[in-house]
Amino acid sequence: MLLVALLFPVAIEIPYDGVDQDGDGVDLVDVDRDGFVGVLAFGPDCADNNPDVHPGARDVPDDLVDADCGGSDRRDRRLWARRR
Repeated sequence: MLLVALLFPVAIEIPYDGVDQDGDGVDLVDVDRDGFVGVLAFGPDCADNNPDVHPGARDVPDDLVDADCGGSDRRDRRLWARRR
């Protein structure tokens, strides 16, 4: 791997393809570098292009973003109760 890194020090890493283009020893599977592997690499990060979205993130209710990767945006029941 060191030889690859020396030969291609500025090689662009293509994420999730199983190939180590830049020679660092691993394929890029955490594009946003938030510590969670993206779903395209069979990890839990549902939005690997956004470091604020990952399992365990604070999910702001009714912002249309599933920030904690729980499957849907959190809803504020008090807000929806008033709208009825």
